Amino acid sequence: MVFLSRRHEPTIGVLNRYYGLKTDLSFKVRGIEVRQSSAPVFVKKLQLKLLDVLSSARTHKDFKKYSLKAKRIMKLYLADLQAGNIPLKDLLVTIRPSRGPDEYVSNTRQALASRQLAAAGVKVEAGVKLSYLILDAYASDPTKRVKVSQLLTGKERYDYQEYRKLCLRAYELQQIERYKFGLLALDALNPAGMLPGNLFLLQGNLSRKLLRLLITNLSVGLLSANEPAEVAFVDGANIFPYYEISTEARKRGYDPLVILDRIQLARAFNYHQVTEIITNRLPALLKAKPDLKIVLIPQISSQYLSDEALEYLEYAHLTLSEGSISELTHAVGLLKSLALEHNLIVIMTAASADNSQTKGLGGTYLSHSASTVIRMSSSTQNSVKEYDIHFTLQKDPARPVIQLTHSHRQKKPVNNQMLLNRYFK
Repeated sequence: MVFLSRRHEPTIGVLNRYYGLKTDLSFKVRGIEVRQSSAPVFVKKLQLKLLDVLSSARTHKDFKKYSLKAKRIMKLYLADLQAGNIPLKDLLVTIRPSRGPDEYVSNTRQALASRQLAAAGVKVEAGVKLSYLILDAYASDPTKRVKVSQLLTGKERYDYQEYRKLCLRAYELQQIERYKFGLLALDALNPAGMLPGNLFLLQGNLSRKLLRLLITNLSVGLLSANEPAEVAFVDGANIFPYYEISTEARKRGYDPLVILDRIQLARAFNYHQVTEIITNRLPALLKAKPDLKIVLIPQISSQYLSDEALEYLEYAHLTLSEGSISELTHAVGLLKSLALEHNLIVIMTAASADNSQTKGLGGTYLSHSASTVIRMSSSTQNSVKEYDIHFTLQKDPARPVIQLTHSHRQKKPVNNQMLLNRYFK
């Protein structure tokens, strides 16, 4: 018997979502798609196929092996879905409207479907089944979001991204692969691991030397903790630490050339190049490198700074021009789309905004776009020889309100390498 976790709190199991194999080899399931009358036939077929594969496992080790087979099946189903090979009747969502067409206030999908049917002259009553196809889930014109089954011509195009989400929910029969930061303090704040398809933001005013050391340990830690994943490194801050990564890899017992070979580096010298990398080069790289799971972008805001701000040396004094803000939001929006489409983890770092203890450079859009935000800061105590390093979890889907802080105090170390060894490993 496998008890599944809450969708938004992956570390907590629930009793109303499970599946298991009886002694007569029939399934016992509850709370998953095959039991939901609203789920499209295509999604149910996918989940039944996954159940059939996973049912062959007899041990925990077997389960891991068959999970890889289930993952391959999932990719085949998604490929067919993206190619438009699925009959429309297998993608219909079936519902029972809770009220009449004129009683709905908002434009929910069942409200839109009910109104379409009523407009066609069909009497629609609460509690009576009706089915619809998702055309464009977030179309600005609500009437183009769904189409009721009775009005389908067979030539409609369905919303691939929305049906992909439904497939991914059905795929949650197994533990979705999560990734570790590879740094003790960061993994302590995010014990469930990083879920693919999301953006993670590390923000704080770190010195350039300390930032390079952070990126070094983050790069090596990600690659050593998440084999065989590869990292795409978008370097717009001229900060890629070749030497430090090689040194750190040797310390951890890894061949530096193997670690560096798993990092795909792209350098940019202005925000136009950053956007071009995200728009064109990154998608092409994802097709060529199936093991590329993580995109790391240090100081993402740095290429979008105004000319006046570049005169300052300290990140605390940097600001963004009005034009560059729109460019930055466009770039982050593209990253969100790529993360969702390719099941990526995107890790961004950013300096703190001027006079702000909570916002990163780039405004609230940057932190709002990220699923998880971790702030790094330091504070001097009574003696100038002592200070605290704080790692604060400001935002997380599983803990939407609580802020967790890992704080450490000691006498000021001689150099930044000692600091990083102390707090980041």
